[in-house]
Amino acid sequence: MEQQNAFEINFAKIYPDFTRHLVNKVNDLTPQEIKVCMLIKMSFSNSQIINHLKISKYTLANSR
Repeated sequence: MEQQNAFEINFAKIYPDFTRHLVNKVNDLTPQEIKVCMLIKMSFSNSQIINHLKISKYTLANSR
């Protein structure tokens, strides 16, 4: 959990307005979907996203 918070803090430093703009465009995103969008923004591959978030490929497909 602490590592995840550090990721989100560092992401916000690099892309300060990303999450705000994302939520303004699509305001019903879940926290998990926002994290997927953050990782896509950072050019993570599907397998990297799956490993980072510890989710299945089916969960990722539904989040996209």
